[in-house]
Amino acid sequence: MPIRVVNLVSGDERYFDATFGPVGALAAAYARTELQVPGTPESARAYGHLVRQCGELFRLGDWVCWAKGN
Repeated sequence: MPIRVVNLVSGDERYFDATFGPVGALAAAYARTELQVPGTPESARAYGHLVRQCGELFRLGDWVCWAKGN
């Protein structure tokens, strides 16, 4: 099941393979849209340290992802 990442400002949605995990998917969406670099596993690892967890929600900039599905 793909992981859904949502931009709370624009309403944009991105979907990533479950192997990314919520942190990786969030970092990849951020890298792809905000930094204009490919949303690959490598960029997910490079920017994953920027992700913050708030309970069941992960956040990076305007992007969010839920820990237990959507």
